[in-house]
Amino acid sequence: FTGHDGDLAALRAARRESFLADAARGYDDASRRAVERGVPVLLAGFSLGAVVGNDLLLARDDVRFAAMVLFAPAFTPRAYTHAVRLLSPAPRLLIRSASPAPFRANDATSVSAYRALFDSIAALRAQGYARSNLPCVVFIDPRDELVSARALRRLVSDRQLDQWTLVEVSNAGTTLERTLHHLIVGPEEVGAAEWSRIKATVELLLDKALSRAT
Repeated sequence: FTGHDGDLAALRAARRESFLADAARGYDDASRRAVERGVPVLLAGFSLGAVVGNDLLLARDDVRFAAMVLFAPAFTPRAYTHAVRLLSPAPRLLIRSASPAPFRANDATSVSAYRALFDSIAALRAQGYARSNLPCVVFIDPRDELVSARALRRLVSDRQLDQWTLVEVSNAGTTLERTLHHLIVGPEEVGAAEWSRIKATVELLLDKALSRAT
């Protein structure tokens, strides 16, 4: 995404439209490759990426995902995250990242980027997640520092996203000295056994998606 390559100037100028344009380019490339190979397009999204991917479904009618795999999707930020809204008059202000250094795209995130996330969430809520109810597995740690798992489960129920399956995960088996519950990104972060369980769940979803597409 814009500014997630270390370009803080771009990050300070990031908007919802910036992230949607980034996602659209990725989708168009994936769609061309999928047609060439005769396979469906799926969305795999982590945190912000999960939100923007679903927002793209609203922004473009031609976007189609056969299924989705979402890791710690930021649809329901914890209350203290919304405090960033108070800084909206200073969109270029940078807020230091709490993620361990190896996982940071940047050492800080701009208020503008947070606002872009909130704008995408608002768009999805306004449209009732109208195009999001498709085969989907969501991985969330109940102790996620940034996303409320309880609110996420309530969202799925309230919006009648009956094709979504929420899978709770734990990072109790992590081999890292320091990590975050939000970082559901690999075996080191959640432990080898838990990551194997996650992969098996994803493979089952993919098998079903591919069988429907053929």
